[in-house]
Amino acid sequence: MKKLFSMMLLCTAILFSLSSCSDDEEDLNPQSTTYTFLYSATTPPEGIDLDVTLFEYNSINEIVSQKSIKKCVQGYSEKFTADNNTQKVKVYLVATNGKQSVANWVQKVYYLTKGKNSQVVVSGDLRIGKIEP
Repeated sequence: MKKLFSMMLLCTAILFSLSSCSDDEEDLNPQSTTYTFLYSATTPPEGIDLDVTLFEYNSINEIVSQKSIKKCVQGYSEKFTADNNTQKVKVYLVATNGKQSVANWVQKVYYLTKGKNSQVVVSGDLRIGKIEP
């Protein structure tokens, strides 16, 4: 009788331990939010360096992180892991020729999908301007 009771107790414990596993455990290790930056516009002319800054913003439009790319050229691609609070990315371009620089914002906001990889593509047909989008 003791053996039967011990076996039933063991089976009950196993059932409870198996049923306690749930999808909530996935929230403890969420998949990272990433984005791939691709510069597909033309390479700046000889003597002009193009630096890119990727600003990451949260839901209330605060900058939570930034990534920098020096001397960006056509075809440049890099994957970044976003800060946990990042919801969108804005792109800032600075073209420098010696001591003279011209800075512009890409007039597009790139929204990220949590736990997925999003594309941040700067192509030649995008508008740029002095005002942050």
